[in-house]
Amino acid sequence: MRIEPIGEMGLQAAAGTPAKEKGGGFAKALKETVEEVNALQVQADVEAQRLATGQAENIHDAVLAIEKAALALELTIQVTKKAVEAYQEIHRIQV
Repeated sequence: MRIEPIGEMGLQAAAGTPAKEKGGGFAKALKETVEEVNALQVQADVEAQRLATGQAENIHDAVLAIEKAALALELTIQVTKKAVEAYQEIHRIQV
């Protein structure tokens, strides 16, 4: 069984690099991250279908793909909530 190292996600990779060097800033990083989460969800769906039809060679890979997608989605939801809360807090500040 091959274990892959944990890689940097889009927002984490963009956080250490200024927007000018990255070429797109926050919007680009957000788009890339959402695309990564979507790709994980699609992969999880494929693995779940293969598991359900008996075509999966290794149940561990299927479960791992599904859990990875679930965690990525939960992280995206939490980051979205925090971003909305921060926006609302900034909006409440009186100048």
